[in-house]
Amino acid sequence: MWNADEGKRPIPRSWTATVVVVTNIARQNLANLLRDVRGLGSFSTRRTAPVGDLSVEVRGVGSLRLPVTAAQAKELRLIARPARYGKETETLLDRRVRDTWEVPRSRVSIDGRRWANTLRPMLELIRADLGLAATTSLDAELHSMLVYEPGQFFAAHQDSEKDDRMIGSLVVLLPSRSSGGDLVVSHRGQSMTYRGSATALTFIAFYADTRHEVLPVETGYRVALTYNLRLSGDANAAGLVPGDSTAAVDLLRQHFATPVPPRWRHDEAGEPPDRLVFLLDHQYSEHSLRWTQLKGEDASRSAVLRETANGADCDVALALTEIRETWDVEYVEYRRGRRGRSSWDDDGPDPDDVDALGSLIDSDIEIRPVEGRSVGARRVADAELASVTPTVEVEPYDTEYTGNMGNYGNTMDRWYRRAAVVIWPRSRTFALKAKGDPAGALDELLALSSTNPSEPERRVDMVRVLLRFWADGVRGTDQRTLLQRTLLLAADLRDADLAASLLAPFALEAFTPDDAPSLMSAVEQYGQLWFDERVVAWMREFGYGHRQELPTRIAWATDLDAFCARLLEGDTLTDAPNAAARALTMAVWAWLRRTIQASNDITQPSVRRAALASLGPPLLAVLNATSMIFSNDIRREILSAVCPPNADLTPLLLDTISTATRLTPTELTRVDLDPIARHAAATVRSELARPERQQGDWAINDFQQSECCQDCGELAVFLTDSSRKQHVWPMAKPRREHIHRRLDEAELPVTHQTRREGSPHKLVLTKTADVFCRDTDRHAAARTELATVERFLQQIGTPSGK
Repeated sequence: MWNADEGKRPIPRSWTATVVVVTNIARQNLANLLRDVRGLGSFSTRRTAPVGDLSVEVRGVGSLRLPVTAAQAKELRLIARPARYGKETETLLDRRVRDTWEVPRSRVSIDGRRWANTLRPMLELIRADLGLAATTSLDAELHSMLVYEPGQFFAAHQDSEKDDRMIGSLVVLLPSRSSGGDLVVSHRGQSMTYRGSATALTFIAFYADTRHEVLPVETGYRVALTYNLRLSGDANAAGLVPGDSTAAVDLLRQHFATPVPPRWRHDEAGEPPDRLVFLLDHQYSEHSLRWTQLKGEDASRSAVLRETANGADCDVALALTEIRETWDVEYVEYRRGRRGRSSWDDDGPDPDDVDALGSLIDSDIEIRPVEGRSVGARRVADAELASVTPTVEVEPYDTEYTGNMGNYGNTMDRWYRRAAVVIWPRSRTFALKAKGDPAGALDELLALSSTNPSEPERRVDMVRVLLRFWADGVRGTDQRTLLQRTLLLAADLRDADLAASLLAPFALEAFTPDDAPSLMSAVEQYGQLWFDERVVAWMREFGYGHRQELPTRIAWATDLDAFCARLLEGDTLTDAPNAAARALTMAVWAWLRRTIQASNDITQPSVRRAALASLGPPLLAVLNATSMIFSNDIRREILSAVCPPNADLTPLLLDTISTATRLTPTELTRVDLDPIARHAAATVRSELARPERQQGDWAINDFQQSECCQDCGELAVFLTDSSRKQHVWPMAKPRREHIHRRLDEAELPVTHQTRREGSPHKLVLTKTADVFCRDTDRHAAARTELATVERFLQQIGTPSGK
């Protein structure tokens, strides 16, 4: 990120061999110009006023006499409570951070009419002192009454904004004879120290994002009224000096015409940046970041930028940024920090000690609009950034130190939140929206009238712009939020290639049956071949075959019949709906067939059974879809694949039957699962027809030897030997590990241990009593499965016999 003080920090050492340092001179000069634009005021101010108009009544104490005496301060102390402080979303009580007394606001009563005679003109002076525009006004809302006794303090902190209009805080110190208790206000490396008066009211005002602290009171008592300062009106005052406007406009235009410099040697320059993201100096919440609420120099500089943007035919918006910087930390054994303590201890350097930072290793910045307007891509490039104050000199909201870990570490991560003014050429507004808000870009395209002769051509040009960023936009968001509008736009474009490009990044899983009517509109517009190509692309987009994605594909395929039913709805004189449903059914069946084969090839029996059993619902959906489109050829292919004479797909068939029990009689008749149920029954009966294992028969016959190796052949001989229970096998470690793996994969009732004697060591294989239990369990499971199939055959009216 470039800033007006660029050059103070060295290029990271890890980059020095490859980086080509090229600076966008226009962006540099514009930041320099803005650095010279100063606000008219300060981040804090102090004023005094006579005490005559302030009349304070405190319930339980009575009217306060000014100056406040020690005796009356002690009375206030007796009715007060320990003051709490806010930390993020919590309100805490910790006297190590805040040690003072707070008088409940409900006990404090001020004569508002008299007090306004002093407070109103004082607020006008404070407004001017803080550099706020004359078109604005301040009002003050009483927050609390505080009482500090000797030794009490409030550690450095930052006030939270109590409402959207709050811009700062006002402390009114009541006169008293005391020492210490100074209020120190700091911002961007500057500090101002304020103390009270023994005879007059002291008004101290400061912006809410400044850090401030109350030093310990030394003698006497310090009594203060605290107020929330709220701003009304337009704080965005103009700040250009004569002659600067034209120069700023020229610099901005040059910025948008300057190609992005190469990232390394021999790299090509990129396109010119689409945005200028200028970081502001003060902090704002999401609710308070408005043009009318900008503070100090931010208001002046943003006025310059708005005026400059208008002159350069650019748009402008406010945004919040999240910034992470990773810095190399200079290794220092021991050094006295600025705060009088070691800046290097067990937790690393002082996070606030900028001098401990070495080179910037990495940075990342993301942007979020606050005005409901798109400001482009979420990630901000270095070539788009400018600032007057380097981020490293801003107070981070979080830090994390990583100590030296050998090959990495000794780094400091710092996180910041900064407001920004974002500027972009009006001619690139749609491109910017296409990058950062694809849904908004679709809405804009759909809003263009296709009946106006000039609109279709303009819309086609805009779609081509959108397609430059479309694939990343679709994959980077919830596809369901974009698909319905994309289908509407695709069907209305009258351009098959553009429509195909718009729909290409979507996965088939993004479609639901509710999308079928819109999809059919596109099919009727562009033809069956166009749709066939789309289906192939959608099937490929989600990367079927990856195990981690399989459940999502299975869940979608389970609704195939519902999707086809919606495609076939409506009156039509063409065969397009049936052809579309057929193409979709064939594509899903092709995927399902491959998946069934891959599941059947799994060597681990329990995993194989579970994988096959999960495919019953999509198989039933495909069969139901074939009945809707009267496709006997696809049905014959399915039955041939799932009812093979030489393979056992019983878990798949049983799960299909179990799922089908929820269908209505009409649906069962249409799907016709009789061949599947009969084949499953025959397979289970074959399993039950096997002779029962005899006592003393230790043979294991379900090991798939294949043509792996000689060791597997010898293993098969041992496993199928009915008389041998143990096998001692001298073999080297790699061969032992191979046998271990084959036994575990097959889930056989055989233990394998290594006897570490001789060379090579001996592998001891021992068959366990589970050999007999497995047969018993298999027969029990087969009887249950047969009963399930026979009940289903009765349900569909088929005799369960042969």
